[in-house]
Amino acid sequence: MGEASQRKRQMHAHLRAQPWCIYCGGVNAATTIDHMPPITIFDQRRRPRGLEFSACQPCNSGGRVAEKIVGLVSRMYPDPPNDAGREELKRLYREFARHHPDLLEEMRPTDDQLQQTDLPAGTHLLNARGPLLNEAMNRFAAKLALALHFKITGTIASTAQPSLAVGTPTIKRTLERYRTYC
Repeated sequence: MGEASQRKRQMHAHLRAQPWCIYCGGVNAATTIDHMPPITIFDQRRRPRGLEFSACQPCNSGGRVAEKIVGLVSRMYPDPPNDAGREELKRLYREFARHHPDLLEEMRPTDDQLQQTDLPAGTHLLNARGPLLNEAMNRFAAKLALALHFKITGTIASTAQPSLAVGTPTIKRTLERYRTYC
């Protein structure tokens, strides 16, 4: 059996075991498998197994840009330890320069920020205060929180659950925030 057909069988088995999207509160049927955290975060795409979640197509694909942004930021420091990692980071920069130049511009430190720092030579400063970067981080954090909730509890987070709707306003806000992206 080929690797592609084996993956397809595994996906169908996963969806049979958990047929509802964990990100939209089980409202939509899951049609895809989401890898959270995404492979782009991991050096040389070496992602651990076991963090795959049932998702509907809008929830799975709706956070792709945010996930790539988090992947880029997570790989900036410390510097990649080898040539393959450095090449991968360069590829990510080129991709963002082509498709999201506004984000790279936003991440450049302002003159005021550069003047206020006393960094050692060779150190580079990142401006993490911009709206594009923060929106991506918030979106990613909400999605990761929902995935980890499911991984730990085995249940889909829902505002209909009394413990979530009443007892934990933070989770309720996370659900509401993420669901605006699906």
